[in-house]
Amino acid sequence: MNNKKISKLLIILLIGFIFIALDIHVYTGVSYPKAYENTNKVTGEYQYYNIYTNYGATCTYKNINQDTSSSDDSKVSNPTPDSAGNNDSFNTNMQNALSGKSAKVIDKIFFKSVRIDIFSDIIGFLLILYVALTLRKASRSFVFCAFFATTGIVLKALIFAMPFIVHNYMLSHIALLTGLAFLFSNVFSVMFAVYGLQGMCQGVAVRDERRWTKYVWYLLFTSHMLLTFVNWLGSDYSMLQSVSKVITVFMIIMFIVLIKLFFRAIDYIQKSYDEIKS
Repeated sequence: MNNKKISKLLIILLIGFIFIALDIHVYTGVSYPKAYENTNKVTGEYQYYNIYTNYGATCTYKNINQDTSSSDDSKVSNPTPDSAGNNDSFNTNMQNALSGKSAKVIDKIFFKSVRIDIFSDIIGFLLILYVALTLRKASRSFVFCAFFATTGIVLKALIFAMPFIVHNYMLSHIALLTGLAFLFSNVFSVMFAVYGLQGMCQGVAVRDERRWTKYVWYLLFTSHMLLTFVNWLGSDYSMLQSVSKVITVFMIIMFIVLIKLFFRAIDYIQKSYDEIKS
């Protein structure tokens, strides 16, 4: 049986999966039209995590004095010596931090230059969309896959464009909501692609392949959710950024395993594909 067509589609699908899993950002040096407008309406951490995750950013910190016995005027302090060389306030702030009386929080947030993803999610979704449209007659799952892949493309373009339009704290709200919607588009496009291919694996002989692809997808789903959370918190914790790299490598390996399992059932997928063509 000639399986070249299905082999090609499975390889394209694997490349699409890798593109949406792997994020390697580079900064272009092109500045956004306006600087980010900092505000105290929402916490600095909330703003920074959402903006850094989607666009990249830098920040400064300040110490908040949590000692209730202190006056209101001393609740915000700078943990650096003053220009006159007087270290009294610096030493006091250090003692407060060590005793738990003060907390280090994010103060100001600044855009970096515009960044792009070398392994663009849009390219990944376009590849997935091509496979889904090619196989749409084989299973209704591919129709849903195409829908969520298209949604992912639109959301990714919207996320990229927002800092050119919005420059205040509303950007952090928009980035959070569109980021969550993009996450679900990502997850569901992969899920329906897997379900569609499983539906094309008809027969007792490929029962194990159907079961194992389901298990692998569960691992991918869990890893993707964990990766998103780790990347969000990793904005301010470098150790978590290392953890996110490990999770990303694990996901790529699982995608390869997933497609390898479908290659084991390629004759049955090809048979289903031939039936819809005839």
